[in-house]
Amino acid sequence: MRRVLALVVAVGLVAGALLIRRSLDGDEEVADDTVISPVVVDDLRIACPPIVVESCRSIEGVEVVEETAGRTVERLIDPTFDPAAADVDAWLVPLPWVGVAEQLAGDDVLADPGNVLARSELVILGWDERLEWLELYCGTVDWSCIGDHAGDEWVDIGGGVNAGAVDAAHRSPEESAIGLLEVGTIATDYFGDPDFASNQMDSTFRSWFSNLEEATGGSVGAAGETPVDEMLRIGPGGLDLVAATRFEAEAAVELREGSDDPVRFVAADDPTTADLVLVGVSGAPGEDSVSTVAPELAAALDAAGWDPPGGPPPTSGLPNDGVMLALRMLWEVITE
Repeated sequence: MRRVLALVVAVGLVAGALLIRRSLDGDEEVADDTVISPVVVDDLRIACPPIVVESCRSIEGVEVVEETAGRTVERLIDPTFDPAAADVDAWLVPLPWVGVAEQLAGDDVLADPGNVLARSELVILGWDERLEWLELYCGTVDWSCIGDHAGDEWVDIGGGVNAGAVDAAHRSPEESAIGLLEVGTIATDYFGDPDFASNQMDSTFRSWFSNLEEATGGSVGAAGETPVDEMLRIGPGGLDLVAATRFEAEAAVELREGSDDPVRFVAADDPTTADLVLVGVSGAPGEDSVSTVAPELAAALDAAGWDPPGGPPPTSGLPNDGVMLALRMLWEVITE
C-alpha cells in the first residue's frame, strides 16, 4: 500500500512539473501560486556533492550524505562494497561521473540514471579587463587560447605592464563533481571537438595540458572554496580566469556589478554542460524510491539557479565516458 501511495504522489508531482514547464514555455497559463507538494520518503539516503547539497537538504524526509563525487566513486569501487548495507541509496551527480563509476566498478553498480533533472552551461569567468586583452589577442576566448598562454606575462600578449602572468584555474577532476567536466571542456576546446579518442592525447597534448596545469597549480580553492570564491575573495591580484557553471558566473557578475573591477563570463556557441541525474545504487534498500523524489529535487535545483533540461535528451558536448576517465587519470599523473 505504501508503494502504491508513493507512486500516486510521484505521478501527481510529474504532472504538476509538466504544467509548470508548459507555463514557462508559454504553452498554457498556470496560476503563479502553483507549487510542488513535498514528497516524504523514509530512509532514502542521497550522496550529494557540495555544489548541490543545499538542494538535496531541501527535500523532506531524505538523509543527505555530503561528499565529493570522487569519494562516492571510491565507495562504489571498494571491493568490500555491499549495497544492501551501504550508507547511500542514490547519487545526485553530473552524468559523466556515472560512466566513470561504471567503468571502474562495473555496469551493474548503478541503476539506469533516467532523465536529466537540471543542467548548467560551463563558462569562463574573468575580470573584464583580462577578458578584453585575450579577446584582442586570440579573437575567441576559450581554453585553447588560455592554455596556449598560461603562465605567459600579460604584457607579452597585449595586457598591462603590471598585470603579472596569465593565471587561470578549475576544480579538481579527481574529486569535484564539476571539475571532471571542466577538464573535459578544456580538452574539447583544445581538440576543437568532443569526438576525440584517448589515443589522440599524444605527447603534444600532454605537454600542453601539463603546462596549463603547472601554470594554474592543478586546481585551487581552500576547503569548501571554489575557484570562483577565491577569485572574488582575493580580487584582480589573484586569479584572472576561472572555469565556472553559468549560474555561479551570473551570481559573480551581479556581486561585482558597479565596482571598479567588474567580472563577466564568456560561453561557447555550442557550450559544454553539466547535466545532473539522480541515479540509484543497484541493490540498495531505497533504490525503488529514487523516482519519487526526482520531481521535487528538480524543482529545488531550478530554484538554486540550475536550468531545466527542456526538450529532447540534452547533449552535453563533452567527450565520451572512456575519454573522460582517461583525462581524469592523466590529470592525476601530471599533478602528483
